Amino acid sequence: MTLKFVIKFKASIMNAKILKILSLATMAWTLNLSAQESIAKNIDKGEKMQEKQVLAKKENLAVYDKVSDKIFAGGLPKVTLLFAATPYANAGAALVHFPRGVRTAWHTHPAGQNLIVTQGKIYTGTADGIIQIARPGDVVLCPPGVKHWHGAGLREDGEHIAVTFEKHGKNVTWLEHLSEDEYKSLVEKADESKK
Repeated sequence: MTLKFVIKFKASIMNAKILKILSLATMAWTLNLSAQESIAKNIDKGEKMQEKQVLAKKENLAVYDKVSDKIFAGGLPKVTLLFAATPYANAGAALVHFPRGVRTAWHTHPAGQNLIVTQGKIYTGTADGIIQIARPGDVVLCPPGVKHWHGAGLREDGEHIAVTFEKHGKNVTWLEHLSEDEYKSLVEKADESKK
């Protein structure tokens, strides 16, 4: 292997990483611009902005531990609503704790979703066959319209903050469940690729 080939090979890897970073940055900028446009439209409609800062105490947040099994499989997660979309901000957020084996059904988001992993591992898969493992501090940026699922693995719990954006008052379209065999196969495949 010549030095010239090694340098070109390393440069192509760096270019791929730079392109990925630029792509993520562009997506984040686009989502932020969309939020700003939404705020401006609502203000133009005469909707009143929140005028004072509000502290939502942890003990006052709505907690749902009996959510629908139509949108989750393998058991039920604990969902804590952190904040809802408002006339001036088109995103809501929830802290979602997935016990091992629990995951969402396939779904899409008309304006995208960001997942911020806080504990354990979160597995996420897309309809094109890509599966990823996110750990505490990792952020999953899911663009609008991408069919995906996410949840815990087979051996440990996982938790994330889901920031979900709205478009025309809608933030998610729920679809079919992964089969138990499909879920286990995907998680095991992801675990094997990390060894």
